[in-house]
Amino acid sequence: MKNKKLYVAINVVVNIVTIGFVILCWNKILTLNLKTILVAIIPFICIHLLRIIRQYIILMEYKIKIKKLTRAYLLSSIINTTIPLRIGELYKAYLYGYEIKNYKKSIIAVLIDKFFDAIFLLILFMVVEIINKQAMSLVTMLLMVFVFLIIIIYTSFENTYRFLNKYLILNKNTKIGNRCLKILEEIKDIFVDVKSMVKDREILIVMITLLSWVFELSFAFIICKSINVDLGLINFITYINDSFLGIQNGLSNYYIYATAIIFTIYIGIIFITKIINLTKNRGE
Repeated sequence: MKNKKLYVAINVVVNIVTIGFVILCWNKILTLNLKTILVAIIPFICIHLLRIIRQYIILMEYKIKIKKLTRAYLLSSIINTTIPLRIGELYKAYLYGYEIKNYKKSIIAVLIDKFFDAIFLLILFMVVEIINKQAMSLVTMLLMVFVFLIIIIYTSFENTYRFLNKYLILNKNTKIGNRCLKILEEIKDIFVDVKSMVKDREILIVMITLLSWVFELSFAFIICKSINVDLGLINFITYINDSFLGIQNGLSNYYIYATAIIFTIYIGIIFITKIINLTKNRGE
């Protein structure tokens, strides 16, 4: 009951703030070129549909309802566009964890989801920065640390586990040895969870990730064309950096507006669905 009350309280606060944010966005959206917004919203919807599908595939065994997953994704997306450093991912992990009754697994699922995006972005950022002889940006450094740390841990874990497990079993009579053995087993459980979430679906997840970024580029191209700005890779990287750091400027503003439109469409669909269900129930 305590967890339920906390869950409801957090969601009430987030929903109130989100609705207020969306209303403010619409004040600006109504002053923009409607034709451009309508054209750009198509690839933008595809971006989010693909990423929702990707997250669903990762969490497939836990049978989270697509409605709950979509809501968590959209709310976290709005938080991510307004607060720096992708803080919305923490909220997303919290909502997923509540639904599947396991916060550890939900955090793992969100990290896996972000890992595949991070690989694509790291390659893109490094290529552009090397070609243009630019200093490595903060986002590139963070991506590099995240990607390489995950890869090293994942690829070396099984051999490392066998070695440490054997060593600790031989020294388990000590208090420190027993404690370390327990920690090692907990890390192994995390590794098993990661493996189960990506096993036999790695290629599908990679394909979905690449396609989502194709639509991301398409969205950026449409917006840049409408405001008479050339979409070079440097401008695209600046746009990603601004989004990551919560800087509302230029192209990143349009990303925020598009997110607000998507959320409005989602609320509209939910509202219409509830009216239809109420009408059916009264008819019966």
